[in-house]
Amino acid sequence: MEAVIFAGLQGAGKSTFYQERFFATHLCISLDMLKTRHRERRFLQTCLETRQPFVVDNTNPTRAERQVYIEAARQAGFRVIGYYFQSKIEGCKRRNEIAAQCITRHHAHHYLGFAETQWKLFQKENPPRVKPLLYVYRVLLTGIHLMQTGVSRRT
Repeated sequence: MEAVIFAGLQGAGKSTFYQERFFATHLCISLDMLKTRHRERRFLQTCLETRQPFVVDNTNPTRAERQVYIEAARQAGFRVIGYYFQSKIEGCKRRNEIAAQCITRHHAHHYLGFAETQWKLFQKENPPRVKPLLYVYRVLLTGIHLMQTGVSRRT
């Protein structure tokens, strides 16, 4: 089994490299995705227990931060590989600014999830009211508009 540890600045290309190189074979452990260290530890432990190959996609700037993953992986019998993403700060800042303006599949997921919730509420009502149905319609149209134009608010 294999554990891959990334280290590098935000915007250095770590997540893109994961998508291109490891997406089909390794699970991604990322604070950006999991939001808390507790979830990250649980996810790491599950990968170790189930012998699932994984990539730690965090900045991991210090030896001590990387060592947590390295020791756990080695104790579980994983082969550990490290990647350092060398980049210039100006380039990382520029990529982060661009990324903040991008529309992704996560936006579509948000709109679909909200529409699904409103649809369920509509189905439960007896007698049915039009307002929840209009919410479904509005959310779906707004989501479609966003995905087609990239415009997230009225100007």
